[in-house]
Amino acid sequence: MNGSTHAPGQRGFTLIEMLLVILLIGVMVGIGTFAINSAWQRFRLESTAGNVRTFVQQTFTSMNSEGAPVFLRLVPARRAGSRSPRPPTAPACCASWSCPSSSTCR
Repeated sequence: MNGSTHAPGQRGFTLIEMLLVILLIGVMVGIGTFAINSAWQRFRLESTAGNVRTFVQQTFTSMNSEGAPVFLRLVPARRAGSRSPRPPTAPACCASWSCPSSSTCR
């Protein structure tokens, strides 16, 4: 004998076992990819929010030191692939819908 503990014709893996292993690896890769994408999107969002916060703080500091008024206009961006029109925004002279004087906003 050659020292093998397998019966003749029972060497290796069956096709079902190989398919199950490939399936499990695919599921684990899918879960890992989803987790990595979620973390990456969260990082990008936090990074962008930090950049906007820094920009606004620097602008307010710069304008306040010069004594100039600061107006902030926020316009929501459309999502990629969205066909809906942009929502109406406040006039360019105002920071919100309530204008200081109606004669300046048209």
